[in-house]
Amino acid sequence: MKSFIPSDNKRKLRIAFIASTGGSVYRETCRRSPWLKDRVSLVITDRDCGAGTAAHELNHPVEQIAYRSARQFSEETYGILTRYQIDLAITFFTRSLVEP
Repeated sequence: MKSFIPSDNKRKLRIAFIASTGGSVYRETCRRSPWLKDRVSLVITDRDCGAGTAAHELNHPVEQIAYRSARQFSEETYGILTRYQIDLAITFFTRSLVEP
C-alpha cells in the first residue's frame, strides 16, 4: 500500500484537485479546512469553469488541459501531477480517466 505521507518529513503533503465542475465542493472544503487549503498545490481543469475561478480566488495554481480524449488528458494530467510533485489527487472530473 502506497503511503500518502511525503518521505521528506520537512515537506507538506501536496494535493491536487482535478475538476470540470462549478467548484463548490472544492471551494467549501478549503473554506472549512485551513489544513487542506494550505496543502492544495494545484487545480487541473479541462475548460474554463467554476473550479478554476475558485482556485484563482484561493490563490492555488491552475493548469487547464484541453480535453481531446481520455488517453491524451490522462497522460497530460500525469505529467503535470509529476511536475508539481503531487502526493494525492482528488478528482471531481466527470469524464473518463485512464492509466497513463
